[in-house]
Amino acid sequence: MTSKEKRAEDTLRIKESEIYRGEVFLHDISPYLIDVELTVEDLLVILFMDFLKRIKEKGK
Repeated sequence: MTSKEKRAEDTLRIKESEIYRGEVFLHDISPYLIDVELTVEDLLVILFMDFLKRIKEKGK
């Protein structure tokens, strides 16, 4: 890590039922993900990164 890079860590609490919903979603889309394995954690990272991108672009 360079001196310009920063790192942040956060704790996220999610209901068990929501985790299961994520697992079902990933199972449903798995036929379309050729040679790609995603976990619920990966899905959360993608959603969070998309959220940050939208905030930077639109301020919302």
